[in-house]
Amino acid sequence: MVAGAAEIIRYHITALTNQPSPDLLDLTLCLLQSATTLHLAKTLIRGDQTTRPTYQVSGLTRPFLTLAALYTDDEQLHRGSVKLVNGFIYVRLIIFSYRVLKLDRVFTGPAVYAHAIFIGGLLAVYEAGIPFGVPAYVIQVGLVTSLHRFVADYVQRRTATGRRPQHIELGIHVRLLLFAGLADLQTIKWYQKPLELMSRINDSYGTNQET
Repeated sequence: MVAGAAEIIRYHITALTNQPSPDLLDLTLCLLQSATTLHLAKTLIRGDQTTRPTYQVSGLTRPFLTLAALYTDDEQLHRGSVKLVNGFIYVRLIIFSYRVLKLDRVFTGPAVYAHAIFIGGLLAVYEAGIPFGVPAYVIQVGLVTSLHRFVADYVQRRTATGRRPQHIELGIHVRLLLFAGLADLQTIKWYQKPLELMSRINDSYGTNQET
């Protein structure tokens, strides 16, 4: 929140006198905000299966946008990257709107949060004005959600009951994806805390296979 707020405030203060151009400080703040977003989303339990991918798309996309803006000195691309941070503001406004409209009586708390995260992201992408940003955003969320399931299935296929993660042959690319949190939460918890969760995860996997 601090890194994101610093980016937005710095951008708008600069915009009072001239069109902001990206520099190394902007890139540093962006990387910090993206890294903390990915870290927090890694073990997020609120919302539904789309919530973590939605956060992760923002954390993965913004560094590339800021790097491209810095390399090309593209002021519009820089503006778009900064505006994506506004998604956090929209999320709070949407949750507040649900409460005012009594929609929280229709939807469960996790559903309200999931709706707010996804819609807030859409609004931020639209405000950013990036060409084809909205459809690209929706496609990215879908791809990251599919990646979560793919990594989980990959790990499951190579898991022998009772074996610890360090004894399982996983490619370096899979280990990097698990480290980044790009898998379903159950698999990440199993990978990080095998002694506490091994039995429960194996039982759950067995139940899923039977169903």
